[in-house]
Amino acid sequence: MLAELQGAQQLETHELLNSRIESGFERSLEWLHANPSLATLAHAGGAPAGARGLSLYSTDTVTFLEHAAELTEEHFGPAAIVVTYSDEADRVRILREFAGQLTVSVFGEEADAAVEGVRELVRLAQEKAGRVLWNQWSTGVSVTYAQQHGGPYPATTAPATTSVGAAAVFRFLRPVAYQGFPDSLLPDGLKEANPLGILRRVDGAVGVTS
Repeated sequence: MLAELQGAQQLETHELLNSRIESGFERSLEWLHANPSLATLAHAGGAPAGARGLSLYSTDTVTFLEHAAELTEEHFGPAAIVVTYSDEADRVRILREFAGQLTVSVFGEEADAAVEGVRELVRLAQEKAGRVLWNQWSTGVSVTYAQQHGGPYPATTAPATTSVGAAAVFRFLRPVAYQGFPDSLLPDGLKEANPLGILRRVDGAVGVTS
């Protein structure tokens, strides 16, 4: 199916975020298109200003592993490299070459959950990324308590937090403890009467206490 994209005359285009991202992605496309380690399946160079369609390239496992340092570089835009493999162990070898990622998607059948090779792949995926998806593409993120949009370095410099979701507030907070202070000198959020009426944890219990 991917091979059918080769020679496609027109590809759907989408606007990029800004001109700086556009120029950076254009340089990436030129590098990908000229890379002798890659075969071109679809190339969206020369699209209208401010917009790009899908660019898709492929290579095999041996070539990828020989050039992993350069082929795992991020290209911020609609481009992807498909790496083909013939041995199930190759999937793990390929994933091991990646540095920290925001997401990793694993695609398979329900029966694959019992296959040790798949279980090993999932274990490695959770080491490599902050969000691991099963049979889903890593599209948009939601502002929820369960959302994790972060990952090991270099995906983020703060792997213990998230840039989207309820826990994202901790990226902008610096904890301060007040010890032995009279109530009148404490911030309103810490006063015994809880004048702000906020949810607090007191002696391990959570609630709106006063």
